[in-house]
Amino acid sequence: MIFLDEDDNVKELTHIITEIIQDNTVIDWTFKDDVKREMGKRIKRQLRASNSRRSRQKVSHGS
Repeated sequence: MIFLDEDDNVKELTHIITEIIQDNTVIDWTFKDDVKREMGKRIKRQLRASNSRRSRQKVSHGS
């Protein structure tokens, strides 16, 4: 089922993004802007990679 695969992909993406946020969490907020910038880059990179992966899956499934 395509819908189950899509749900699994969303769950996996959610876990990956959560890890990115947790890895970049800092207590010393003097680095706040740098951390936000790096976190945004990593999340966007992951979303782009996930989107291209999803596009390839749709093509291979014939959707």
